[in-house]
Amino acid sequence: MGICALIMSLIINNMILKNLVERSRPYDAITALVPLIHKPADFSFPSGHTASAFAAGCIFYRKLPKKIGIPTLILAFLIAISRLYLGVHYPSDVIAGMFSGIAISFMAEMVINASTVTQKKIKEGV
Repeated sequence: MGICALIMSLIINNMILKNLVERSRPYDAITALVPLIHKPADFSFPSGHTASAFAAGCIFYRKLPKKIGIPTLILAFLIAISRLYLGVHYPSDVIAGMFSGIAISFMAEMVINASTVTQKKIKEGV
């Protein structure tokens, strides 16, 4: 499920939404802002790192013991904050990435569950 969520996040956020919105990065709009990492080549909205972190983190939180799930959500939140600290995203990019990732985690779970049901029906010959 986690891999499905990551692939869906890549397709939805990085390949579709970023190219539809075409929002420039903060360092392009604010000349005094110097990013702390290599400048990403793609657009800013939504944050793909944040979306992927929350997509996988929410799956782990729902499906694994809480002693694993809670730290993964904390890590997802830290990744979101790091994107702001590094100067490569606006706060709205990160918030949208968070909500997108959460929604994608539920969509991935539905896709995997539907696939499992279909596979069981095929094996049973229905």
